[in-house]
Amino acid sequence: MESEILKGLNDAQRAAVVGYDRPSLIIAGAGSGKTRVLTSRIAYMIEQGVKPYQILALTFTNKAAAEMRARIEQMIGTSSRYIRMGTFHSVFSRILRENADRIGYPQSFTIYEPNDVKNLLKTIVREMNLSDDKYKPNVLASRISYAKNSLVTPGAYLANSQAKNTLITPGAYLARPACLAEDRQAQIPEFGNIYNEYCRRCKRNGAMDFDDLLLQTNILLKDCPDVLARYQELFRYILVDEYQDTNYAQYIIIRRLSQLHGMVCVVGDDAQSIRSAGPRSRTSSPSSRTTPRPRSSSWSRTTARRARSSTRPTRSSRTTRGACRRAAFRRATAARRSASCAPTPTARRPKWWSRSCATRSAPRATAGRTP
Repeated sequence: MESEILKGLNDAQRAAVVGYDRPSLIIAGAGSGKTRVLTSRIAYMIEQGVKPYQILALTFTNKAAAEMRARIEQMIGTSSRYIRMGTFHSVFSRILRENADRIGYPQSFTIYEPNDVKNLLKTIVREMNLSDDKYKPNVLASRISYAKNSLVTPGAYLANSQAKNTLITPGAYLARPACLAEDRQAQIPEFGNIYNEYCRRCKRNGAMDFDDLLLQTNILLKDCPDVLARYQELFRYILVDEYQDTNYAQYIIIRRLSQLHGMVCVVGDDAQSIRSAGPRSRTSSPSSRTTPRPRSSSWSRTTARRARSSTRPTRSSRTTRGACRRAAFRRATAARRSASCAPTPTARRPKWWSRSCATRSAPRATAGRTP
């Protein structure tokens, strides 16, 4: 007898839900039912005997997590409350509190808000007698955030450097001449010292910022093999929504946790990536990044291809805004030409306008001569 969870799903969605026993990369467009597939997959897994506490489901907003949990509860009842589900930062903050003493933090550590971060940076800049005009809190906070989300590695911080495979400390960051040269070029040569002092004070105050929740989780899993082994055994199935928006720190955490069982399901749409522009776009889309894979040969992209072929919008439905403007311009131009043969003013002609259009316009009247 067919499960009630599978009713109403098309063939591609059904294949993505039923194939929970292997890694899956599901790429589909907006409005194609990605969230429905993810929630149905979780509910189907529990219906087939998977323990709810063995499932780790990660989203990007608390609203999305609450909506997913409500949908799953409608399908299978109250057992959904035992699923470890939430945003990256909320889930990993709980893991850090459970193991805070292993990385030198109190269990009741404080999480700094952005204003707290800026105030601390202002204090550090003032105590170091640096210029407020050059060392602006917003710039420093953004630079620190990028460094932490890149795990503060040479490959993440510098262009054309080594691969991002090791964590380094602020002290190691200071020792790299290339980093110092980049800071001097940005007219903030003391950024390394500011970054070092900022991390030192945060730890002394028993506090983390939002980016620390990812960085410190990576440090915990890297430096404490027993903690990593415990969570690898606990989270047998890992599911990630909006995978195209994950950054490098989040990706490494998923990869570490999935090394034992390899049961990873990621859902996303590379056309909606918030990092679709800029130098990091190549490593941000689901189709371009190396998705965490198991050591076995059971990995398959067939589910993703089927889901893409039937749920991804057609090219016409994904027409860019510029193409729409050009099409509207062509229609308006055709309407004007049909009403009058006057040539289009040169100032309004776009780059793609053909000069042959001018030859089809009416002949000009010659001054002092009757046409």
